[in-house]
Amino acid sequence: MKTFAKILISTTLLALLAGTSTADDLLRPKNMRDFIDYPARDTFVRVKGASVAWADHAALRRDFPQLRHLTDAQIGEWIIENFAIISTEQLKLNGLRQTAIPVGLQHKPGAFRPHRYDRAAVVPAGSGENAGFVDIKGIGHRHDADKVRWQLKDLADAHGNPARIDKIRKTGHSDGLMSLGEAIAETTRQKAVQKLFDLHNAARGTALQSVESYFIIHLPFRILKDNGQSIPAALYGRQAHIGTHKGGMDAPDSIYTDFHGGKQRTTSMSAIDYGGVIIQDKRLIHNYEVLPGGNPNNPQSSKAWAWGHETADAYARGEHGVVYRHISEMTGPIESEWRGTAAARSLQAFAAPDPKATATRTDMIKNILAALASDDRAMVHSALNAFAGYKKTPVEALPRIMELLGSSNDDARILAANAAKHLAVKPPELLIRLLDNIRSGVNDVSYYAVNAFLKSDLTQAGMMEEIEKAFSSQPLDIKRRIIRAINLSGKNDERMIKFLKGLVKNQDPLLIHDAINTIAKLSTGNPFLQTDFLLMLAHDDYSIRGAVLKAMKYKNMNIDSIANRLLALTSANHDETVRLAAYKGAIYTFGEELKNPKYKIMLEKAALDPSEAIRSLAQTQLNKIKSTSSPVTACPGEIGAVLRADKP
Repeated sequence: MKTFAKILISTTLLALLAGTSTADDLLRPKNMRDFIDYPARDTFVRVKGASVAWADHAALRRDFPQLRHLTDAQIGEWIIENFAIISTEQLKLNGLRQTAIPVGLQHKPGAFRPHRYDRAAVVPAGSGENAGFVDIKGIGHRHDADKVRWQLKDLADAHGNPARIDKIRKTGHSDGLMSLGEAIAETTRQKAVQKLFDLHNAARGTALQSVESYFIIHLPFRILKDNGQSIPAALYGRQAHIGTHKGGMDAPDSIYTDFHGGKQRTTSMSAIDYGGVIIQDKRLIHNYEVLPGGNPNNPQSSKAWAWGHETADAYARGEHGVVYRHISEMTGPIESEWRGTAAARSLQAFAAPDPKATATRTDMIKNILAALASDDRAMVHSALNAFAGYKKTPVEALPRIMELLGSSNDDARILAANAAKHLAVKPPELLIRLLDNIRSGVNDVSYYAVNAFLKSDLTQAGMMEEIEKAFSSQPLDIKRRIIRAINLSGKNDERMIKFLKGLVKNQDPLLIHDAINTIAKLSTGNPFLQTDFLLMLAHDDYSIRGAVLKAMKYKNMNIDSIANRLLALTSANHDETVRLAAYKGAIYTFGEELKNPKYKIMLEKAALDPSEAIRSLAQTQLNKIKSTSSPVTACPGEIGAVLRADKP
């Protein structure tokens, strides 16, 4: 009964308010309590290499006051930092519905799935309780999705049959993703609908509105289609809203029709979801009409859809201004008239950073610093959260942060570490205090403390010694974060390199992998010419061999130079252990080239080695050469190809 009453009251209130709303929809949810159905939390990870293909900076500044002092470029960074994520469930479909997704750390703020959401989620726009949300489409399937289960079952049943795998890829509404072309088409339709609404409202005194587009993120992987085809993937960010309903949107057919979607709307009567929309306005119909010979009831036969995908392909080829240009051109015929409306003038006020907002922010920082000095625990915690939300903590806050990091209150230490992360300069005494928190044994405290290390100058006197002391007692995930902190420091320090080389002898493959990558990035010379690294090409773990090869390529070594250095280690003046490892490494490296004359000469030499183990290894490979008429790999998952890849 309470649930029904809540829905009834909320729906009635929103419907009454809808008549006076403008395009700047005042009914968007600001915190979780605003949702009628409490959304379910889901798990997401960051996507590496994402980029902003398009953004409406004015709409973002209008709807999120915390952005009003930021430049367009800074807002782009904010978009990637907060919203370039994918669900962990979607990763299960790598190789089936998409190419491998390059992922980073878990997205700690998380995101939420309102009722009936599958490929979309609501993502917090900041750390404050009322920071607001952005609704994201194309973010991947929800946790434990039935669609993922049946696709994986069908894949197993296909037994590698290409036709059956293509059948899975052709199934509609099942990949969990959104293509870049679809996101562009959705945005062009929404922009047309809203501008036509603004003109209609100005002429007739109505208050029609739409759920507006905020941004499009280009994701660095592709959606797999049938017949070997693929298309670029994207995330589409729009205004968060309450409810989605099919039908009931009282918008004239002279503006748009929606044969499939029935003019979908939110609870507050804003138009939403434009995948089925055909723009009918006479001034714009030429840009949105169905292509000659196309199905008039199929929006994928429209120019908006076709041109959106052409634009996506151009962006993926590197034409990065093309999306802005295309979206602008699609509504070009009404642009001049639209700019005369009150809605356009109101939005124009947010087209550039507001100097008043910067001044207001300065005053606000003073107030936050005053709150930070308070004896009231709740006020102090709010102040720390505020600095973390701004992602810029002033140096004046350092003494208080140091004090709180030394307190016995875990919540205070977590918040203080999170605020410390955003200090421009982190002196040695702060880093040592953070290390004390890493050593605390409290998981959340350790997590936030090590995050505060990222991009710090770890070459300051005594820091590496302190890091080494803290490192040994940490669980694996914290150890990996410490290595990441060293990687992001970008410093070539002798003590750092020595520490990392020590980790290469570790027993954990993940630590070895991380250490190798970091050595490759930070070292100025080429440590991979050293015997210890060359012999790692014979490591039993494929991922470690691959990491060493990638590092060697990063240092501009080619496959022949590596093979020659390995062969030099097979001379009689080296002991059996070194010779055996060198031969194994050469076999792995030459693995794709069983017919390579150099390879055969090497094996014939190995077949005469005094070591029985080496002779046996050589004979096995020589037998493979005799038994095959075409090049095959010497071992499963051979790694010689790593050095021929386009990227390290």
